[in-house]
Amino acid sequence: TCADDETVVLIPLDFSSDSVEVPINNLGGFCGKDANPLDGECEGTTEHSIVFKNVGLFNNSQITLVVRNTTAYVPFSGSNKCKNCDGHQNNGILGTVGQVNLRNGNNVDLEFEFQYPNGNLVQVSGYFIFFDIDALCECNPKPADGDCGNCPACNEYGRDVLRFPIDQVEAIGDNEDIVLADATSICTEDTPEEFSFWATTKGDGTDNPVSGSFGLAGNVLTGLTTQQRKVAGGFAFTDKSVLSTNYEITGPERGTGRNLVFSALLFNCLPNFG
Repeated sequence: TCADDETVVLIPLDFSSDSVEVPINNLGGFCGKDANPLDGECEGTTEHSIVFKNVGLFNNSQITLVVRNTTAYVPFSGSNKCKNCDGHQNNGILGTVGQVNLRNGNNVDLEFEFQYPNGNLVQVSGYFIFFDIDALCECNPKPADGDCGNCPACNEYGRDVLRFPIDQVEAIGDNEDIVLADATSICTEDTPEEFSFWATTKGDGTDNPVSGSFGLAGNVLTGLTTQQRKVAGGFAFTDKSVLSTNYEITGPERGTGRNLVFSALLFNCLPNFG
């Protein structure tokens, strides 16, 4: 808990910091960006995860973020030169954010685990943010919230869908629990068990916030372009060490793949807002 005289601030993870290290990049057993296969392993490890060391701060300590797949993981792989061929090579750092590739027509359960430098779990609070939630097609008109699958134009194309357990969504005090732009292109659904974000618009590379820093003012993500805000969404969490999400690309298993782009804003200490 924050000391009485301590200023409470939200600090974004910074994957571009010179102090960040990625000693393991082997999600699902696929050796990722800047990692080298060695004797059937990846940099000498068989652990199926991506480890981002020194990516954040909490209670004046560096924080490690570990990403693991808990179900089968299928990135796109191909022999031809094309965008997202050998998509697992996209896994790792994308400028100031993290990135995981997935093949069209697949889904994977992911865990995001926060650790102290010694590997012990640390419970943190803040907002987990997903960027570039878009599609290979355009839903026109945009489906109504609660009916996000109703997009005939995208039945044969890939759409990003993110699902996360509703019981891990918890805001502190009067803060918002879901972060979306007022003019968001994201369709939402919620059940007693889960909340989900569905892409409804076709995107391009400019949707990714690969440089600069971002923040949160009220319920508005700052430091992003208008388009980047429209395709970004996040949720608040309180005193958690592990967060989970299901990432799906709808449509048939064809074409190439897409990338899940993510980061977080962490309170520097656990606030006591009453």
